[in-house]
Amino acid sequence: MQHSKKYPDYIFLSSNKGVWRAKIKISGEDINFYDFYKFNKINENVLRLEIDTAGNIWAATKYNGLYYIEFENNEIDNFKIQRFTYDHGLPQINDNYPVLIDDKIFIATRKGLFEPIFNDSVFLIKLLIAKLLLHI
Repeated sequence: MQHSKKYPDYIFLSSNKGVWRAKIKISGEDINFYDFYKFNKINENVLRLEIDTAGNIWAATKYNGLYYIEFENNEIDNFKIQRFTYDHGLPQINDNYPVLIDDKIFIATRKGLFEPIFNDSVFLIKLLIAKLLLHI
């Protein structure tokens, strides 16, 4: 579960059936969740979510790479979903962990730490630390 600073009235949830969004209302000690919405293009086991500084979501699946939910025009209901796999530079499509460090997204894998880069609408991934370097 992740809470978005950009969309403070919402939380985002990962599940074995995808990614969900819910409105949240806090009243004293009570927390209420309502208005659930499932992101329909993601229908698989999502292990981890991370929200970047722009408020967009990185979702790591168990076996099928990463999904990127990009909100457009700062509207919670206006978004596009992209899936990233080997074709985009990921060294593996399982066991990817998006993490936010110093306001930057990184993808941790068994084969190293990577930085996603968007270049002319194309997603590339840059190797930062290779697995071999971790054993020195």
